[in-house]
Amino acid sequence: MKPHKIFYSLSLLVLIGFVMVIYNAFNGNPISKYYATKTLEKYVKENYPDKKLQIDHSYYSATSSKNPGYVFEVTEGPKEHQFKLCGTFNFTIFLDTIKIENSDETFTNKLEKEATKEIQSLLTNYVKPPFSVSVTLVVRKDQVPPNSNWSKDMKMENFSIHVSLASPNIKKEDLLKNAKTIQAALNEHGYPYNEVILSGSSEPEGDNHSSNSKFQITFKKDTQLQEKDIITFNF
Repeated sequence: MKPHKIFYSLSLLVLIGFVMVIYNAFNGNPISKYYATKTLEKYVKENYPDKKLQIDHSYYSATSSKNPGYVFEVTEGPKEHQFKLCGTFNFTIFLDTIKIENSDETFTNKLEKEATKEIQSLLTNYVKPPFSVSVTLVVRKDQVPPNSNWSKDMKMENFSIHVSLASPNIKKEDLLKNAKTIQAALNEHGYPYNEVILSGSSEPEGDNHSSNSKFQITFKKDTQLQEKDIITFNF
């Protein structure tokens, strides 16, 4: 094959690959959608065995670069519910409106603030500042007394922690090291979290005009953390 034909062929492949990456970023892909659907089917079966839920349709939501994922419209007779799953092939439930409907927002916000303060204080002994912590809880009002203070031992439907490292030049290896430290600390102190989302950003040095990068990794109590699990966002 002549050199110029090889060049055109390679250029075409690069262009096709670029288009596919852009399309996937905004629309998802059939393979990941299949895994998301299977994850939701298992989740619904395990958590709502007495409800007659029907998955009607879904779409890919990329409106948030922080938590892109598949949104599923689920019906229960005339009632409509919504679920959002985030991930690539190993999906987690990011939104479950059934749980939200069964929770008391004001009470939950109070518990989230108390949990955030406690975990921020704990991680100060393990993670180099500056960093911030936010906690998302789902607590059913029929399972927890209304005047309760937050405790890691209380009944929780969901317990997610988001830790953001504020240092300006986080590298992937830094994020992975901190993820392992945070996981070990939370496990050692018996926190029954569902997932932790750890993020950090890296800025170009000096007059470098390259884009900023944001790194993010999501893990559970028993996740075997590896650098390949880190997602990179360029902006």
